[in-house]
Amino acid sequence: CGTVVEQRMMEQWFFRITQHAEELLKFDGLDWPEPVKAMQTNWIGRSEGGRVTFTAETGDPIEIYTTRPDTLWGATFLVLAPEHPLVETVTRDDQREAVESYVGPVSNAVLIAIVGFYIYRVATFDRSHTRAETTDDSPR
Repeated sequence: CGTVVEQRMMEQWFFRITQHAEELLKFDGLDWPEPVKAMQTNWIGRSEGGRVTFTAETGDPIEIYTTRPDTLWGATFLVLAPEHPLVETVTRDDQREAVESYVGPVSNAVLIAIVGFYIYRVATFDRSHTRAETTDDSPR
């Protein structure tokens, strides 16, 4: 019918699996088959890590979660998803047109890509920078 499909952010319920991960991974007293226990463990996806905050040129904090803090010392770039609320804020004026021409079509394609198991590996560099909190270095 030619109608454009668009993804909209809507209020919804989220389950806080991570808050209850330890309890959900205790299989004491459960007579479950090992494959079911493995599926439960993989579904919860519990991992040990930490949060790190990068600071954009605009002063906006960008918090990430990593299970490999040792790799932060070599971090050379940071990528925001097209639908991230800070994309509009951190995009420099001289790159706004390029970023907007990328974000629009990609944002509409994301849901289709996930459902169809396609991964779009395209991006546009907005020329914005962050400061690495681990080294306090600014990009050159």
